[in-house]
Amino acid sequence: MSYLARRVFASAVQLCLLSLLAFLLLSLAPGDFYLPAAVELGSSPGALEQWRAQHGLNEAWIVRYGKWVSSALHGEFGRSLAYEVPVLPLLRPRVAKTLEIVVPALIFSWCIGAGLAVAAVMRGRRAISGLELPAVILSLLPEVIGVSLLMWLAVGLHVPSITTNWLPIAFLTLALLPAVILHSTNAMSEASTLPFVLLAARRGISRVRLWRFYLLPAAANPLISLAGLSLAGAIGSSLLVEVLLGWPGLGPLFLEAAQTRDYPVVTSVVMLLGSVLTISNLLADLALYRLDPRIRLGNEDQH
Repeated sequence: MSYLARRVFASAVQLCLLSLLAFLLLSLAPGDFYLPAAVELGSSPGALEQWRAQHGLNEAWIVRYGKWVSSALHGEFGRSLAYEVPVLPLLRPRVAKTLEIVVPALIFSWCIGAGLAVAAVMRGRRAISGLELPAVILSLLPEVIGVSLLMWLAVGLHVPSITTNWLPIAFLTLALLPAVILHSTNAMSEASTLPFVLLAARRGISRVRLWRFYLLPAAANPLISLAGLSLAGAIGSSLLVEVLLGWPGLGPLFLEAAQTRDYPVVTSVVMLLGSVLTISNLLADLALYRLDPRIRLGNEDQH
C-alpha cells in the first residue's frame, strides 16, 4: 500500500473513531433536549416520552448513531432539535462567518510571526531572546483578558468594533502569533547550526541565497507540521472569541446547542473541528513527504 493510501486510510479511521466516541459520550450525558422544556411546562411523563419517540431519542445510541451516519452520507448530518432543520444548512452560513475571521488571522499571524523570526535569527541570540520573551508572555495571557483589553482599546480610540470583523481578526492573530514566533525561531535557529548550512555560509554564499536554498528548506519540516495544526487551532480559538464578541459564527451556535442539549448540532461541530484537524495534518504530511527525501527513503525502506 502506498504512503498516500495509508495516510488517507488512517485519517478515515480517525474520523470514524472520533464520530463514534463523540456520539457515545453525548449519549451518556444526563438529560436531553426535551427534559428542561417538559419541566418548565409541567408536561406529563407520557408527553415527554412521546416527544422523545418522535425524534428517536428513546432508541439505543448505536441505532441513533447509524441513522446519524446515514444522514451525514446524505449531506444533512442529522436534524437540529431546536431549529427542526438539517444541521448542514444551519452550519453553512456560520462556517462562512468563522472563516471570514480565521483566514485573515492565519495569514497575518504567519506573515508577522515568520518575518519577525527571520529578522531575529539574522541578528543573533540576543534578538531571539528579546523576541521569544514577549511571545511567551502573550501566550500566557487568558483569552478573556485579551479580548477585554482589545475592546477597551477600541472604545478608547473610538474605533467601531461591533459591526466590523477587525476585532476578532486582531485577537485571533495575537492568539496564534506566539506559537508561530516560538516554533519559527526554534526551527530556524536549529537549521542555522546544521553542518551543510554552516559550510555554505563559509563559502561566501550571499545571505539571500543561503536563506532561500539552505536554511529555510532545512527549517521547513516543523513549520509545515505547525501549519497543519494552526488551522484547527485557529477555528477552535475562534469559537470562544465569537462568543465573547457576539460574532455570528460557529461559536454562539455551538454554545447554544451545548446548553440546550441539541446534540446533533454539537456532534456535527465536533466532527467539523476533527475533520479540519485530520485533513490539515494529512495535507501537511503529504507536503513533507513530497519535500523531504528522508521521509520517502524511510517509507521505501519499510517495504
